[in-house]
Amino acid sequence: MALENCTLSSLLELDNTYATRLTERRNTLATQRHEVLGVTPEGRDAVLEFYRWIMSVYLPGRWPMIYTVEPEAREEEGEGESSTRGLRNTVTGELLPLEAKDAEVALEIMGRNIDTEFLFLLPSSSSSSTTTASSESSNQPTYYLVSYINTSPAGFSTRSKLGLSLSAIHGPVPGYGAKLEKSMDRFFARLPVGKVVKRVNWSVSMTGEFFCLKGAHGVIGGEQEQGQQQAETVDLKTTYVRCERQTLHRLPETGAVVFAFKVSFFFPAVPSIRPLAVAVLFFL
Repeated sequence: MALENCTLSSLLELDNTYATRLTERRNTLATQRHEVLGVTPEGRDAVLEFYRWIMSVYLPGRWPMIYTVEPEAREEEGEGESSTRGLRNTVTGELLPLEAKDAEVALEIMGRNIDTEFLFLLPSSSSSSTTTASSESSNQPTYYLVSYINTSPAGFSTRSKLGLSLSAIHGPVPGYGAKLEKSMDRFFARLPVGKVVKRVNWSVSMTGEFFCLKGAHGVIGGEQEQGQQQAETVDLKTTYVRCERQTLHRLPETGAVVFAFKVSFFFPAVPSIRPLAVAVLFFL
């Protein structure tokens, strides 16, 4: 999986596209809410645990000039210590609650204010889903997608993956069941609290759109027809390389694994800049 360890402060990234991306994310949430946001009863507590920590601890500690904790206004005759009332996003001006009671609301707030996608996975013992035969035979817990906020799908419907196991989610990946399933389940099961790992993934986008439900992956079967269609429609001037910075870490209370990724950038996949593209990918 080409994973490497990283510090907790590097869990998320923020760059100079932040304001623009928030506008795009909010538009996507407004028009594609059912597709980009999903939560199951099993995943509720994990979302709320992560929301509480990310809003109260991580964001104001990591970027205090952008996410500012505001104290509650004191009355003139009042005395004593003031209590916090919210987290101010200084870019949008929005005041965010430090805690949430509704997981769907929590996912929406994160989607509107953090330029990162979050997918929450729990092991079979914490999920009502049925474990796979391979996981039962190896006594290895299978992880299931129980909640998510994903405004940047790369050619698939995240909604269709909700409640599925890692193996089922990666079903279209050639050789996943035979070569990767057991090692992936084993890695997820052994990931300890406090450890953060990251990797970089890249793919080719034919449109350069962040929100893409289909067309970014090949299909098994019908290769010739698919290839002929692409040969007629692919235009290198509108073809981009899509890079994702991905991280994994475990929540201490619920034990959920949080898969987070940020689509870092797009750049045209035209011959004149291919050397630059190779150099960038090499140093990521």
